[in-house]
Amino acid sequence: MEREPFYESMEFWLVVLTALLVGVTYRLVHFTKKLWGATAELVKDSQDKAEKQLRAYLNVRQITAKYEQGEGPLTATVLIENFGQTPAHDVRITANIQTVYADTVLQFDLEHLEGGGMGVMGPRNTYTLHATTGQNVTQRMRMEVNNGDAIVYVWGLVTYGDEFGRTHSTVFRMRMSGPDGQRGTFSPCPDGNSAD
Repeated sequence: MEREPFYESMEFWLVVLTALLVGVTYRLVHFTKKLWGATAELVKDSQDKAEKQLRAYLNVRQITAKYEQGEGPLTATVLIENFGQTPAHDVRITANIQTVYADTVLQFDLEHLEGGGMGVMGPRNTYTLHATTGQNVTQRMRMEVNNGDAIVYVWGLVTYGDEFGRTHSTVFRMRMSGPDGQRGTFSPCPDGNSAD
């Protein structure tokens, strides 16, 4: 009796087809797992983007200066705005002001600043903080600011929480001297400004 070749038997093809099915199933599980991971990553990325688009962003809108009549202190008006689309919570805004000669090296201490908390700041709302020099500014010092020999610095810190439970801060440093001093406006310093 002649024996049939092994590849013609049903058992052989059943084993081959079962092995193929196992291989295809394994690949299907592998690709499903990768798809699941990619989908989870896409969801996280879209949540991060939504938070960045919606969260509160507090920053300096404008700083102006006003001298008192005669020889008095200089008051800087710091206008902070929420440029974001949601409220900021636990807002704390602090600032300091100092007039120094142009060649003076100044330490910009962020720990001993004037100001305080204001609670909640809605989208597009502003808060005004007034920072006043501790000493009287003489007519001579005003002229030196206007001609660029002296500089008025305003610096400060804004801390706040967003709708998503994260804490943020904005550090600002502005200066007024020369033509800015004549107009009573401030310009950003090249360093000392940051926000997260």
